[in-house]
Amino acid sequence: MAYLICYDITSNRKRAKVAGLLKRAGCVRIQKSVFVGDLYKNSLSSLQKDLQQLLQKRPAPNDNLFFLKVHRDAFLHLTQFGRNFDPRLVLGREKVLIL
Repeated sequence: MAYLICYDITSNRKRAKVAGLLKRAGCVRIQKSVFVGDLYKNSLSSLQKDLQQLLQKRPAPNDNLFFLKVHRDAFLHLTQFGRNFDPRLVLGREKVLIL
């Protein structure tokens, strides 16, 4: 299932750790604090647990992180402006990007 993950974290160090965890889970950064990942139940649960533990260490009152489940077909029909990315690459439907 495709997930849109976005966060607002004040600490540079914590924000970098969140980004690292998301990248290791196979998520792709589409904006500075927005990632997309094709996550399955086990990997989703593990990732959410790791992120929750990280955010609970020295919690900041305004920090937040959201997971939004997005249907694959809706994600494939995403309207984009500015720098574009191919959502098929994120969802594993395409393996190669030809420039």
